[in-house]
Amino acid sequence: MYKAIMLLGALFSAISFAGSVPATHHGVIYEGRVVKQYQQGHVSINWPGSNFKTKLNGNSLHVTMIGLGNQFDVMIDGVLHKKIVTDYSGQPQKFELFKALEPKIVEIEVVKRSEDTSNFSEILSFDVEGSLEGIWQQQKHILFIGDSISAGFGSESNKRECTWQEVQQTSNARLAFPYISSQMLESTLTQVSMSGLGLVRNWSGNQPHHTITHYLDKAGALFEDNREFEDRFPNLIVIEVGTNDFSTDPQVHEPWQNIQEVKQAWIKRMVEFVGMIRARYPKQPIVFMPRPAYPYDFIIPATDEAISKLKVKGESDLYSHTFYSALSGCVWHPTEQEQKEIAEQLVNFINSNKIM
Repeated sequence: MYKAIMLLGALFSAISFAGSVPATHHGVIYEGRVVKQYQQGHVSINWPGSNFKTKLNGNSLHVTMIGLGNQFDVMIDGVLHKKIVTDYSGQPQKFELFKALEPKIVEIEVVKRSEDTSNFSEILSFDVEGSLEGIWQQQKHILFIGDSISAGFGSESNKRECTWQEVQQTSNARLAFPYISSQMLESTLTQVSMSGLGLVRNWSGNQPHHTITHYLDKAGALFEDNREFEDRFPNLIVIEVGTNDFSTDPQVHEPWQNIQEVKQAWIKRMVEFVGMIRARYPKQPIVFMPRPAYPYDFIIPATDEAISKLKVKGESDLYSHTFYSALSGCVWHPTEQEQKEIAEQLVNFINSNKIM
């Protein structure tokens, strides 16, 4: 009888200590725009920099997901632990996030490194040996809207000439200024960042069917996707666009005759875009991030003109912060160190102006 009770106790202990929980489990906290399918227990994410975190009290944690080629960084107690590269099979894959011989209490964060304009990554479940606890903190939230600089294009690179494979391997949103600055400000973040896109035109005039403004209310970077999402209301919006708009002279298929016409269209569209943002997020401060650019140094004056027009319309809490970078990484993008410097510049600007 005694042996039977001991065996039964051990069985119940194992059941309570190890098992599978759905991706929607309350002990897992998501950051960024997420699509939760509560009936299936699945969570879909797309934007770079989106992440989830939890506190594990136990021996191990594994995640099962359909990643479709996307890449993730795994952080243990704030330190990079490993990189996950998913395959393109569309089949579930199981990845070890943490494992220890003895039970430990650790904070685990998984950050989406990569961009994807075709698919969402779907998190299906977690296998837990131990227990999960949500990391709940009272933090302010920042919405970043931007292009490849915000998305972390080539942020792990150390040269300007890169193959496409090198770009894919070195692009990391966790090392881009939105993630870094939000960490420095002890805030959470949402990214709406997409390489190649501008406000009125994209890099060299390509893909004229869309610009970054199309994605203001989108769950991810998929043009025709209209699924609903969950997200936090921002205390601050940061806009970093313009590089792609002024990358080249207008192409034959575009409606502008010269770059000056592009500039005027850009100013007009920025005024409209801020109206769209303020309609969704009333009265929240906006920081614009123009920079000196080649060949046409128009982002800074165009931003100033747009702000002037917005103030005439009665808009307030608008700030312009010019950032500088040598852009020493792949295809003239910031390296990890340069991204950190951009983040430091932004944080100093926000703090000195008491914006948030």
